[in-house]
Amino acid sequence: HAPTPLDTLTEQPDSVLAEAVRGIHAATHIPVSGRGRVLAITSALPGEGKTILSAMLGKTAADSGVSTVIVDCDIILRGLSRLYGLNHGAGLREIANGEETLDNALRFIDDRDHAILPITSGAEAGERLTAKGAMQAVVARLKEHFDLILLDCPPLLAIAEAREIAAMADGVLLAAHWRKTSSDAVRAAARLLPPRLSNFTGVVLSRVDLRKQHRYANDETAAYASAYQRYMTAAA
Repeated sequence: HAPTPLDTLTEQPDSVLAEAVRGIHAATHIPVSGRGRVLAITSALPGEGKTILSAMLGKTAADSGVSTVIVDCDIILRGLSRLYGLNHGAGLREIANGEETLDNALRFIDDRDHAILPITSGAEAGERLTAKGAMQAVVARLKEHFDLILLDCPPLLAIAEAREIAAMADGVLLAAHWRKTSSDAVRAAARLLPPRLSNFTGVVLSRVDLRKQHRYANDETAAYASAYQRYMTAAA
């Protein structure tokens, strides 16, 4: 087994996980005018898996030929930046404060179609990325250079600024821990989003045990994992 879900995409490109992420990527093609669509990835509560979802979706999009940047918007935990080991140099905070340029802050993974915009240093007390329209300006500039901008946001119910950042997006994905996060929490988080996003908000179940899901689900999708494995075995 691969050590992390992100490694699974590279080491096992025909796995159920890899196919599921490709399905999410296909389902998030929101028609927008101009260049660059923006997708916010967040959750109701901490620990839902939204950062690894952002990373997997970014890799999948870039691998399919879509120029993609993932922006770490969690100024408190900086989970995406820590995941990639980006703790030095210029980052989103420095751009927002007018201290650095976008070119110096972007980190490219493998090629020019897959970039990370990290938060490389700890925030000061009360610091906000959205102050004075800084975050809006960053997103606008990224849309000029990338086809897809993924905003890895903090949890909606925990951090007020997450709602402001998510409101900049064309669509929103809410990560929800399977059989742990309550539907009430997910609905409460979704209600915090602007009404214009109501038709462009989806929920992604994370940490699903497909064997248990097969036993408990009562619809035809319960057999998805075993059917997919039989299909790939036959292809081999």
